[in-house]
Amino acid sequence: MKTININLIGELDKAPEYNKAVIKKDNLDTGTKIIIMVFLIGILGIFVISFGLWLITDNLGKKHSVELKNLKEEHQKLSRQQSELTIYRKNLQQELEVAEFKLLAQRQVNNSFIPWSSVLKELAAKIPRNIIVSNIDKTASHRSSGSINRLSISGIVPDSGKSRVKPFTAVSFLILNINEDKNSLLGGAEIKRVEYKAETSVYEFEIETNIKKE
Repeated sequence: MKTININLIGELDKAPEYNKAVIKKDNLDTGTKIIIMVFLIGILGIFVISFGLWLITDNLGKKHSVELKNLKEEHQKLSRQQSELTIYRKNLQQELEVAEFKLLAQRQVNNSFIPWSSVLKELAAKIPRNIIVSNIDKTASHRSSGSINRLSISGIVPDSGKSRVKPFTAVSFLILNINEDKNSLLGGAEIKRVEYKAETSVYEFEIETNIKKE
């Protein structure tokens, strides 16, 4: 195998002076130089514009990142509020159902009772003079024979030493007046409580009586 040693520099040194001048001569004309300068300036301009766009995009990205973070926090806050409102709405719905059930039960109880005017008229004729009625409540008693409408009557009897009728006797008279009238709407009355209150010097009492069906 033969090795060919090419020594360009040596060959260039050996070349005539005219050839050296031609090789080293700048063959680029003015138009080409202008085109190259415009190309370089365009590249530089594109780089500057790209860098500027990158800065703007980065700033906008940071700004939007903060806004996105705030939106996420607001979304989490609204989600928590929605959960709380859902629980509150559920509780309200349950309370509404309970209230509707109680109202229905109260209507059924009211419909099963004789009108108040008739009951109060009967009761007013049977209360002794020295008894003060303070409260009358409707109740319902459930027995093996069925549901029975009842009245709970409470009040006071003043402890007057000058009165010939003792408080317990006055309450007993009320019971007798109710039970002895066979044509009355009331019946089956019984004493539930008679208690003396020293601070007010009165006897408090409570009785219950049935309401007969019309």
